[in-house]
Amino acid sequence: MRLRSSVDKNGQGETTSEEEVKSEDGSHLHILRQRIEEDRKRKRSLWSKTFGWVGDLQFKYNITLGLYMLDPWERWVFNFAALLIFTLVGISAYTQLQFLWNMFL
Repeated sequence: MRLRSSVDKNGQGETTSEEEVKSEDGSHLHILRQRIEEDRKRKRSLWSKTFGWVGDLQFKYNITLGLYMLDPWERWVFNFAALLIFTLVGISAYTQLQFLWNMFL
């Protein structure tokens, strides 16, 4: 799962001083926890949540299949071929089920 940094509506990130960067245990986990908590408190619209969810699905799809290392045109060809194969399998399954339904009724 990706973690987004805290960014305001103008696209400007929050600046932190060196004192804020160093936490009690010397790691940067304190700032990460703080940003996650701020993101949870921020109200997001349903539209924004949906686009975030679709973006996360696309990210997982690209990482799982290794498409992130392909050029955009290679990724397009792969996605087109996969969509074509799934469409043809779906049409074939539909016609076979229709044939079996008519044969037994």
